Amino acid sequence: MPLARSLSMTSLNGLPQWEDEDLPVEDLLLFEVSWEVTNKVGGIYTVIQTKAKITADEWGENYFLVGPYFEHNVKTQVEACEPPNPAVKKAMDTMKSQGCQVFFGRWLIEGSPYVLLFDIGSAAWNLDKWKGEFWDVSNIGIPFHDREANDAVIFGSLTAWFLKELSCQFDDKPNIIAHFHEWQAGVGLILSRSQKLPVATIFTTHATLLGRYLCAANIDFYNNLDQHNTNQPFRDPDVFSTAFSRVGGIYTVIQTKAKITADEWGENYFLVGPYFEHNVKTQVEACEPPNPAVKKAMDTMKSQGCQVFFGRWLIEGSPYVLLFDIGSAAWNLDKWKGEFWDVSNIGIPFHDREANDAVIFGSLTAWFLKELSCQFDDKPNIIAHFHEWQAGVGLILSRSQKLPVATIFTTHATLLGRYLCAANIDFYNNLDQFDIDKEAGERQIYHRYCMERASVHCAHVFTTVSQITAIEAEHMLKRNPDVVTPNGLNIKKFSAMHEFQNLHSMYKARIQEFIRGHFYGHLDFSLEKTLFFFIAGRYEFSNKGADMFLEALSRLNFLLRVHKTDVTVVVFFIMPAKTNNFNVETLKGQAVRKQLWDTAQSVKEKFGKKLYNALLKGEIPDLNKILDRDDITIMKRAIFSTQRHCLPPVTTHNMIDDGNDPILNTIRRIGLFNNRTDRVKVILHPEFLSSTSPLLPLDYEEFVRGCHLGVFPSYYEPWGYTPAECTVMGIPSVTTNLSGFGCFMQEHVADPAAYGIYIVDRRFRSPDESCNQLTQFLYGFCQQSRRQRIIQRNRTERLSDLLDWRYLGRYYMHARHLALSRTFPDKFEMEPSAPPKTEGFRYPRPSSVPPSPSVSQHSSPHQSEGEDEDEDERYDEDEEAERDRQNIKSPFSLGVLPQGKKKQHGEYRN
Repeated sequence: MPLARSLSMTSLNGLPQWEDEDLPVEDLLLFEVSWEVTNKVGGIYTVIQTKAKITADEWGENYFLVGPYFEHNVKTQVEACEPPNPAVKKAMDTMKSQGCQVFFGRWLIEGSPYVLLFDIGSAAWNLDKWKGEFWDVSNIGIPFHDREANDAVIFGSLTAWFLKELSCQFDDKPNIIAHFHEWQAGVGLILSRSQKLPVATIFTTHATLLGRYLCAANIDFYNNLDQHNTNQPFRDPDVFSTAFSRVGGIYTVIQTKAKITADEWGENYFLVGPYFEHNVKTQVEACEPPNPAVKKAMDTMKSQGCQVFFGRWLIEGSPYVLLFDIGSAAWNLDKWKGEFWDVSNIGIPFHDREANDAVIFGSLTAWFLKELSCQFDDKPNIIAHFHEWQAGVGLILSRSQKLPVATIFTTHATLLGRYLCAANIDFYNNLDQFDIDKEAGERQIYHRYCMERASVHCAHVFTTVSQITAIEAEHMLKRNPDVVTPNGLNIKKFSAMHEFQNLHSMYKARIQEFIRGHFYGHLDFSLEKTLFFFIAGRYEFSNKGADMFLEALSRLNFLLRVHKTDVTVVVFFIMPAKTNNFNVETLKGQAVRKQLWDTAQSVKEKFGKKLYNALLKGEIPDLNKILDRDDITIMKRAIFSTQRHCLPPVTTHNMIDDGNDPILNTIRRIGLFNNRTDRVKVILHPEFLSSTSPLLPLDYEEFVRGCHLGVFPSYYEPWGYTPAECTVMGIPSVTTNLSGFGCFMQEHVADPAAYGIYIVDRRFRSPDESCNQLTQFLYGFCQQSRRQRIIQRNRTERLSDLLDWRYLGRYYMHARHLALSRTFPDKFEMEPSAPPKTEGFRYPRPSSVPPSPSVSQHSSPHQSEGEDEDEDERYDEDEEAERDRQNIKSPFSLGVLPQGKKKQHGEYRN
């Protein structure tokens, strides 16, 4: 039955009957409720605004418009005043006394109607309660991620509350009419009817919601009006637009590891994640599940209203993906939060959207695993590998339900560790001193920490990505990892063979073009003797080591100036921050450079024509006459245009809060302002690189290839993909022994610096000593000749095989085998030789003198020709490369099968 009562001038359904001519308007109160009262969104605003005068003329002081409070609109459109009706005022005061902000005034349009505006934000703390009440009366669940629908629930609940308080002010049955416009206001109508308030209700739709979506999808709408199944869920690409995409380094792990895992497991390998439409449309090809049990489990979930998507992820290896639509299951959130509390005693705050997402995603995952395991007659052999705390709820629920599933949990960085390091706490020297519960509680992440810790302790096998993170996990999560699983890369993506040296030259030239524009008027240094250093990543000033890097640059600048070197270092900080737009001075620099280039090309063309004509005549042209007065004038004007009365900017963008920006404040403190006398120049590029940028049109990979050295002196870096990516592209890098990558290289390379991996000791040295060591690395790198840098880049690129998943995938293999043996001990038995050993998996120190400051320190950056020639004789590229290749072990295998027997997934001594 429709909830809205019809209203006409001859019949007020629910109120006493009146004849048209006897309608006692003075005894009635009319409230018109719309989201667009004083709030221009679309055409409904025009309807309400233009209709206001005639309605106010008819109803006078008894006509009120009800809408949401938006301060910027109210300040310019509404004049505050007191309500003329005592009952209205008393209802407002009651709501205010309970913490809700209600605003009353006159809307400054023709007719000057009264407006009653509710502040949605002031009542948002009631959202979960009101959504529950709305579910009780309507069985309509509101997804927590749909902000507009959640706002509608709050607005509707406030409207119904107001009408209830108002109707209580009358002794007899009040004469109240409430006219609701569009679905955003409809919750108030539904609640008013469910509470049986004595209010006559009208509902006006200005366009049906589904009709608008269907027409937008280019469907033959009007000819098929009776054919549409309106109960079938409908998806439009503009509605769900969050990300099934890159969030951080874990995306890189999953994506690059997919091929080797798919090669090993074939059709039995599935990736499970959240469904986000715009990414799925561009990255996933839909297909049917190859496994009947998987299909049946999906169908069961779909039959109960959950949207499940299956397809192939269009990356190398084309693995199957199973994606859950979080929004379609959000109506279960309160129930699932209750179930999660019952099994774990972990409560999830309603305002923590990410944690609520994790509960829905984890509950869907556990539900799927339960349905899947029911498809097997005997005990199934299922392995579920969960990454990070966001996926951990599924693991906890699977174990609590005692599902026959072998579980693995991998933490790529402990949650509390990242927070503590960001707070500039001496983390590693106090690992055993922290009151973990207190620290997590003070940072308001106690529930997240509990989710992470519970996942770790519920898993059959716990892994982490590096030895340094293993130590951290022991103290933060109170469990030693069973296996360390280092992160690898898909080397094929970066492979350029010997071409990588040419790519370096090509992209270096592109960076030099940017430098010519950025430093116009101050380009008194040779670009051929200029080195490009960079740091990139999330803007975590201390965690990423930007603080130490800047201090080392100040000391490097001093050393280069004292030794009067002609080497210049330009340092890029590629760390995204909040900006307004490009810096005008930076844009001007690129415009000046382009103008100079065009001028030079124009003069060159004229010069070339005159030279050509003279040579055709058999004459040697008079060089004093080949350029006329106009040419000289043009060149002089071009030179004058390069004059600059300010220093080149240290940032390419206008920072929103540059007064509190840590990088800029440190630059001010150390005085690196790009003066002419500075041998170290600094450029902060607070935005991710893009080939479409008008300033520096390079993608990140192209930019890295064009630089000479990546510097990542991180204090907190569980793995560190940035130096790893430098390595596979043949670019030397600086890392630390507090990063997983640095520890891994120390373990596997005898002299990392000889291979272009400089490891700063930040664990056993004081900050000042570490900074001095970093300065020495940077200064030693500046001393190298071009020949030495080429040799070093060759060695760096040869370390690529060490980071290939073909070799590092063995650790994940071991973790899976260990999980099977612990979960199903009667069916699977571990080899006594496991875990895999790394002995011999080690690069030796090159026989030639390594071009690295750790072995060879020169008092000045200048070397004799004899030194270069001497090194040429001692360095044999092919010989060293062959010796390095021999130090890579072939991938190990667990268990030996009889010849002729095909090894099944997970089978070893079965």
